[in-house]
Amino acid sequence: MTTETVKAGESGAARCPDHDVLHRLLVGEVDDAERRAVQAHLDHCESCHEQMVLLVQSTSIDLPEVEAEPLSNAPGIPVVPAEGGFPVRGPALAEGTEVGGDFVVEQRLASGGMGSVYAAHQRSTGRACALKVMHAPLALEPELQARFLQEAKVASRIESEHVVQVLAVGVDGPNDCPWLAMERLEGMDLRGYVRAHGALAPGRVESFVAQICDALSAAHGEGVVHRDLKPQNLFVVERDGAEPHIKLLDFGIAKVLVDGTYDTTGAMGSPAWMAPEQCSPGRSIRPATDVWSLGLLTFYMYTGRPFWRAMNERAGVGTLMREMLFEPLAMGSDRARALGTRFPQKLDRWLEACLERDPNDRPSHAGEAFERYRTVLDAKEVEPEALAPTVVERSTGMARIVLAALVMAGLGWGFAVVMRGCG
Repeated sequence: MTTETVKAGESGAARCPDHDVLHRLLVGEVDDAERRAVQAHLDHCESCHEQMVLLVQSTSIDLPEVEAEPLSNAPGIPVVPAEGGFPVRGPALAEGTEVGGDFVVEQRLASGGMGSVYAAHQRSTGRACALKVMHAPLALEPELQARFLQEAKVASRIESEHVVQVLAVGVDGPNDCPWLAMERLEGMDLRGYVRAHGALAPGRVESFVAQICDALSAAHGEGVVHRDLKPQNLFVVERDGAEPHIKLLDFGIAKVLVDGTYDTTGAMGSPAWMAPEQCSPGRSIRPATDVWSLGLLTFYMYTGRPFWRAMNERAGVGTLMREMLFEPLAMGSDRARALGTRFPQKLDRWLEACLERDPNDRPSHAGEAFERYRTVLDAKEVEPEALAPTVVERSTGMARIVLAALVMAGLGWGFAVVMRGCG
């Protein structure tokens, strides 16, 4: 879409920019004239402003680095807008920058859609830590700031050795830039681990599934649904002479269920791993939402490949959504065979149960999913009927979401943006 079409439609009336324009604005891929036009529109269009917030909330896309001189070693977190485009990032914090009066920046490790992560140390204890600092311009959005700070609050209430430990949280700087300090982990995320090792040995998968379920069970026990369970949010800690240890990261979009109420939400998560109810307006989020992602992750670890054909064939997001929402789902062992790899046939019904399109038909939470998983692995013979509904019942569940999914497709919801974070 050109600047002129952003300014006016065919009738000359003001027209809202489409998702592609908002995405290009977000990542700084627009010229000055188009940026001014779209930002002027955002200033007076509440609907588009909210959509821009949703695009940032619903993705972990890798935004382009901003080349700039390091900041001075002034205390706090200075706020310096990036040059050109939508000012998502400022320059990196310089080595020695003090945050929260006790944490000292060493170097930037990574940068994503919401903030940058730095290697740091705690001055008072000398402990090495990781420091996550929200991109300064985004801190001006109350909704985004609240989401960022929620990560610390949610993670700190979950008692599991497989959930990353939060040390401290605060807000610094003239523009109230949020930060949180976490334990520093040595290793790589699960995506990097699988890329390095390929399909994992069954014993290793069983160990990882047990650890992931421990973290999720603790979260679900606290009324927390992660909602963005994917390889990038699972960190494999490797220590000499010790078995790899899983840590669950990033509760930034976690849903806290109040008094057992399953609140409705918009689309948040990464499409390749998120459940159908996350992309259907008005549907409820519950612990079973994470069970869907658990099933996909288990297939991924056994095979080294994503479950969805669309991901393996690098097809468009429309193809992915059609496969996820409407097409008959293959058995895990059949899908693996087609990909030239292997998935345990005895786990076919378990995976099928995790991938029920209606969340009411899945294991209700991670603890139940793991109990079924262990039962299948320990059993000499599997009773398929006890593990998952029939194909007819699955078709009924699918029919329940067709109308909502069609509405979703019409609204767009920025899936093309989210897709960039799915790797």
